[in-house]
Amino acid sequence: MEETEEEKEAKRTKENMKKEFFAAILDEEAAVKKRLELIKIHSTNILQDLKTKADSAYKDMNDWLGARFLKEMESIDHMSEVMRNGIETSEKIKPEIVLMQDDFVISQDIKTVHTPSPPPRPTGVEISLSDQFTVSQLKQLYKQFVASGPSGMISNKGFLEMFSDFASLSHGQGSLPDIWTSVTSQQLQDMVSGLSHDGEYVDWRVFLLGASQPWPNPSQTDLLNTLKAFQEMDQNRTTFVTREQFERVELWFDNIPKPVTPVEPQLPKPFDRLTTLKMLFFDFFADHTRAPPLLHYTYMLMYFSMSHDPYDGFLRAMSVAVGDHMPRPPQKLDIVSNYDLVSEDASIVIPEQEVPSDIPESAVNTKVPLDALLLVLHHGEHQHGDSHRFSISTEQEDPSSKEKLTAAYQDLGSENNEPILYSTLLEHPVLQDVISGCNKFKLPDLKGILTRQALPENIDAISTTKTPEP
Repeated sequence: MEETEEEKEAKRTKENMKKEFFAAILDEEAAVKKRLELIKIHSTNILQDLKTKADSAYKDMNDWLGARFLKEMESIDHMSEVMRNGIETSEKIKPEIVLMQDDFVISQDIKTVHTPSPPPRPTGVEISLSDQFTVSQLKQLYKQFVASGPSGMISNKGFLEMFSDFASLSHGQGSLPDIWTSVTSQQLQDMVSGLSHDGEYVDWRVFLLGASQPWPNPSQTDLLNTLKAFQEMDQNRTTFVTREQFERVELWFDNIPKPVTPVEPQLPKPFDRLTTLKMLFFDFFADHTRAPPLLHYTYMLMYFSMSHDPYDGFLRAMSVAVGDHMPRPPQKLDIVSNYDLVSEDASIVIPEQEVPSDIPESAVNTKVPLDALLLVLHHGEHQHGDSHRFSISTEQEDPSSKEKLTAAYQDLGSENNEPILYSTLLEHPVLQDVISGCNKFKLPDLKGILTRQALPENIDAISTTKTPEP
């Protein structure tokens, strides 16, 4: 079908409109591109201007900082010159010197004075108790004992005279606790009877150890741990340590919390008795004939092995000498101490000792070397030299002599003095008698003797009172 004229005209009109539309779009596209190009040029000009202004600002700031720095350095140089002149002329600069930013000013209206230091915290002072020695009192006693018996032993008579003279000469000076100022001769005699294991001489270190109480009594495990700490410090295995090494070793009471220092600086620092006692223990047990003084830590720990039960003290000392736990046999040996023979009033009551809970079951397998047994039985005697009457005895009449003990070891099957189980040692009658006769590891009960006042008289009065007949 052929198109009519109207249809052809409409088709031509539609094509023309389409061409005009696309032409208009192209014109608008060109216009937008032109405008965007103009915006780009304008933005570039603005950014360039901002960059120029920023560079100028940064340059000005740098110039200002440089000028400020130079001025500050000039002020510092002026201040240094003033101080240098004061130092060279040895004159105090009294006017106030002020360096405030870049300005150096000497204020003549304000004079500078030295700011007084705060007063030091007062030294802690140990509180004196009526029944307890202070550390300073123990030091004075120690000096007296060293002057009378440098070897550590003093005769019974010398002990009585020295203590009586010390008490009378220092009366009213606070050199002794109150309870010790009224000590009687009988009480002193009772102390000597308990401290003297042979009836003639007293080991004043044992007395000082008892007088320095209270201090934490170590367990057998504490003693062995402390022995191990000393051995680690003593790398050359000399069995000796210096004072510096002794202070670095942690004893069994070093982990006890220290007294709390008050916040107020004007209040004194609390007195740390245990730490001060630790330093004093070194003086008690060190060998001051050497330079520098040296301490035999095994001997010292054997002193601390003492117990109210002399047999338990013997076993604790034996554990230190052996370096391992000693068992507690089911059958306990009865060791009679001189304290038990002081009087018949039984005023000193020692409770029955229980088996310590820190001893492992494997302790029954611990073997005792002959040298360790000799060391314990003759503890304290080694410090006096071979010529001293208390040196380790080689006489065959002495049951604790090396010959007697060697023979006992051989009787028990130790031909070459090999270590033997402790339970096996107790099977030998000689060793049993020697161990039961060793009472040097009984901790002295000095306070018990001092508090036993007029008791014998009361007992006599009671015993002489007759019951009336009905």
